[in-house]
Amino acid sequence: MRRNLSIAIIIIVTSFCAHLLNLPVFFGISINLSLIGYMLAVRFLPLHYAVITSTLISTLIFFESGNLRFAITALIHTIILALFYNRKKKDLFTWTFLTVLILASINFLFNYFYLGFDELTFLIFFVYIQHSILYILIALFIDLVTVYFPYMPYLRKGITLKRPIFFGQVIFNVIVVVAILPLILITGMNIFIKYSETVHYYEERAASFDNVINEYINRLDEREVQRFLLGSTVERGFFNQLIEQFVADTDTTVYVFNEDQSLFTNTADAIDYRFLDQKMKRGYIIELSEHQDIWIDSTGEAIHNWYNGHFLHRTTILDKDIHLIMPLPSQFIPFVSELFLYYLLILIVFFSAFIFGLIADGILTRQLSQLNTLASKLPSTMLDQNEITVPVSRIFEFSQLAVNIGIVGDRLKKMFLELEEKTEQLQKSEQALYQVAHHDNLTLLPNRRSFYLDLEDLLEQRIDQFAILFIDFDKFKLVNDTYGHSSGDQLLIDIADRFRALCDDCDQLSFYRLAGDEFIGVVRHREFEDVKQLGESILTELSKPFKIKGDDVYISASIGVSLYPNHGDSIDALLNAADQAMYELKNKEKQGINFAPERGN
Repeated sequence: MRRNLSIAIIIIVTSFCAHLLNLPVFFGISINLSLIGYMLAVRFLPLHYAVITSTLISTLIFFESGNLRFAITALIHTIILALFYNRKKKDLFTWTFLTVLILASINFLFNYFYLGFDELTFLIFFVYIQHSILYILIALFIDLVTVYFPYMPYLRKGITLKRPIFFGQVIFNVIVVVAILPLILITGMNIFIKYSETVHYYEERAASFDNVINEYINRLDEREVQRFLLGSTVERGFFNQLIEQFVADTDTTVYVFNEDQSLFTNTADAIDYRFLDQKMKRGYIIELSEHQDIWIDSTGEAIHNWYNGHFLHRTTILDKDIHLIMPLPSQFIPFVSELFLYYLLILIVFFSAFIFGLIADGILTRQLSQLNTLASKLPSTMLDQNEITVPVSRIFEFSQLAVNIGIVGDRLKKMFLELEEKTEQLQKSEQALYQVAHHDNLTLLPNRRSFYLDLEDLLEQRIDQFAILFIDFDKFKLVNDTYGHSSGDQLLIDIADRFRALCDDCDQLSFYRLAGDEFIGVVRHREFEDVKQLGESILTELSKPFKIKGDDVYISASIGVSLYPNHGDSIDALLNAADQAMYELKNKEKQGINFAPERGN
């Protein structure tokens, strides 16, 4: 519960922040990123948590923006999607697409038969379709991220919980992405191009208006100019006729002001400028240039603002300030209609890719499942000597693969029993050969070959420090002479047993028999004092009596020690240093431990 509550809080905060960062495009069209929060709630929360989280997100969005239609529509979408997804647990894209398809059909029928399909209703449905497409894209993105993201090269080591990827699912995702991505890019480019064309259209109209006015003024002589400046009824009538001809059959209006900002004249259908001025004060201006702006109405939803917007152009002729006001719907509605066709095409492509993806997923998954079952049964079939049944596939490559698996299975059955017998023999032979090659036949301790191999591994691993203990027994020949060579061999076996006991107590210690009564001990990761204490433990263990033919026999040993890297950086150098240190004790007829001198001393 605490985990779900934490996820819900993160989703709510993320969704609200995303809502504040909506990406405006053009003409009031924007990408509402808060939809990501709704989809994440469905994907990562249980049903009741997803519904409550989505309700809170819609409430916050409504109080922040006042957009009740979007808040309710998004909430309805999410609740229906959560019901589908939590019951069936398929990929998020599939259920989002089906939800959008059902609700879009209901929305269209309601608008068409109940509200009537005028321009404002069309804009409402347009915004709904845009949000629906964004829903589908977000669902596809979340599916791709949650499935494939954990397998990225730099992330797969850190993520332990990974959903399995199925071949049919990969084909389905590839079909959808490859089909829809180019169309999304083309639609985005078309929006940008159409916006530029629309602005260019109004700029050309404004430039044409300026040319008409300038040509008229340039044709006037000085007396006509004076009468125009004084507001002559005749000159004003000619000027009105000129601007009426320019705005004919359009909703364009023109206002001409005197130098003192009093109204000089305006087109016939123009409303009182005082009302227009009050209306424009509640909107906001998008500045294009010094004399040209786009005015957007601040009432209603974003796309409706543009529907009620105007292109404003200001110019000055003599002492007159002229305002040319052209409404946007004349170019805006055709653009939205064209963009709506792109949206429908995107939905059609989504539907086609969805159907083909499902078909491909079903066929491939079923065929691969049959082949996987056949392959998984091969071992048991070979053991039981049963007949291999090859499944029939409509896909040629899969059919050939199934036949080949069957052929291989038949051949393997014949080879299996022979291999099983030979494997046992080889394992026994390998173990025996390894024992002979790497261990001393008498003591069963690792031999000289093993010593060199293990030391090479230590040097390759670049271990910071280790020690070699060269152990030689004093007057061992006396035991052989007194009790016989067989007793001497038994003594060596007993010594090896004590060495093995020491190894059990210290996992960093290992012993080797080089030859005769010469033994080597190797201590890994040890400091000087540790090695010294370990050597004393070895001497203590060896000082205990050995039983030979009923007698207690005491032996002594001399231990020469060399440390890596203090006394050498190669096997021979370390072995030679330990050997010399041991012989120094021998020459002095002493027993105990002697460390080799540092290199250079």
